[in-house]
Formats: sequence, C-alpha cells, structure tokens
Amino acid sequence: MSTGIVRWSVILGPIDAWTAACLFPGPVPNPNCPSKPGPDTDFAQAPILKLNLKYKFGGKNRDQLFVGQKSGIAYGFDAETGTIIWSTQVSPSAPAGGMEFGSAADDKYLYIGNNNGDSLSYTLPDGTTTTKASWSALDLVTGDIKWTTVDPTTDVNQTSAYFALTVWDQLVLVQGGSRPFRTNKPTKGCLYGLNKKNGQVLYEKCIKNTPLGSGASVAKDTIYVGVGYNTSRVATDGILALKLP
Repeated sequence: MSTGIVRWSVILGPIDAWTAACLFPGPVPNPNCPSKPGPDTDFAQAPILKLNLKYKFGGKNRDQLFVGQKSGIAYGFDAETGTIIWSTQVSPSAPAGGMEFGSAADDKYLYIGNNNGDSLSYTLPDGTTTTKASWSALDLVTGDIKWTTVDPTTDVNQTSAYFALTVWDQLVLVQGGSRPFRTNKPTKGCLYGLNKKNGQVLYEKCIKNTPLGSGASVAKDTIYVGVGYNTSRVATDGILALKLP
C-alpha cells in the first residue's frame, strides 16, 4: 500500500470485452460491440478479506480472500500470494450472473447469491434441479457447499438474487422475487431471512408490484432495504423499514 506496486494478479477467464452495446440490434457485430466480446463474466462484487484463517492444505493460518464471479464460480485466494486455494462452480454462468452485487461471510461460511440470469437448469446439492435463483453457503476453508436455498417465490416470471447479502446474528438476509429490471407483470420484491445453519427460510416479507432494489442494512431490531428500480417503477420508491421478528 505504501508504493502502489502490483503484488499479484490472477486471470480468471478468457478475454472479456463485452459491453451493453452487444445487447442491441445493429450490424454483426454492433459497431459499439467488440468483434470478440467474450462471455461477460466479470466481477460485480468486491472480495471479502478474512484474517488468520485456517489453511485448507495445513500449516499456519493465512489471510484469505473470497469472491463470487458472474460465471457462477466462487473462489478462495491466498491474500498474500494470489494463489487460488479453491474454486467451486455453484450456479450457471450468465451476463447477469452467476453471482452479482455482493456476497457476505461470517467466521465459517461464505454466503452467495446465484442469480441464474439466463434461467438455465442446474443441479442442487440434494440432487434436484431448478431454473430459479438461489442462495448458498460455502465452507470458507474448503469451498464445499453446505446448503442451497431456492427462491420460494412462485407467482413471478423470473426470480432473482442480484443484491448484496447481509449476515445478521443467526440470519442471512437476502433479496428475491422479481428481477429488478423486468417490466413483465406480475412483479414482487421479497426479503428473506435464512437460517445460517441450514438455509431454511425463517423470515419473509414481500411487496407486490415492485422489486426490491438493494441489499439490506440492520440497526438494532430494524431492517432497512431499498424499494423500486428505474426500469420497473410501478409502485412507491424509497426505503422500507421492517421490524425484525
């Protein structure tokens, strides 16, 4: 930090020059879309640093970094060297994720959202399959999946796991329901409180006709979450305050 010299760098995928222009009609390729855009599987979230954590391969404890990619892969790195300690394919890859705008962690597990932006079928740890969004807990040391919970919302076109997760006490707070940029009705935004131990849904609050638009913050016994999104503003925008049960 004192010099700004790059200590390490890790490449985690092919050349990726994709831009939003690649979504729009035009010549092939679109003038503003690179001829070889790549899969759009960049990182949409900051890594999480854990200090003095048990090392998977034995020896002394190490500082480690954890992050989820839009490719649907979660990673654990040695913070000092950049060495990949583990990588786990948790959900399908997609330009809209995969893993999007923020994971969370406690002292044992990394909690991630599986947005599944292309609604592809994938297999859950129990052997069943789904095309919906979900959330997972991964062991920080090994990268093994402890549990995966599928968004229980049933009356929307596509579910989502876009926004940052929040660990509070024994809950993992996650945002589901409708995808925030979709205008297809019906729409519904949901906040869930998942049991950290097994992913069971212990708390649920859904709002009809609008998606949620942010991760959650907690102060004392109140949850604060943003409501509404620019392309789906069909209900009141603002900040919602919810009392914890």
